[in-house]
Amino acid sequence: MFKGFRPSIEQIGENGSRKKTNNKWFKTQDTISYWKNFNKEKIVYSEIVQSPQFYLDKNNYFPDVTSYL
Repeated sequence: MFKGFRPSIEQIGENGSRKKTNNKWFKTQDTISYWKNFNKEKIVYSEIVQSPQFYLDKNNYFPDVTSYL
């Protein structure tokens, strides 16, 4: 049933597939090279609010899925 998806998730670097890595086909997570930016001062704002609310983060806050940086 799912075999048809395998060519697009193989990590072999060919056209129509994911970039070449040493990961197995089911390990589709990429490394996050920008993770150190979360430790910098940043403006955080939320998606689900009644009016705009912004927060200047100086304490290395990692926002949840309804917040943006």
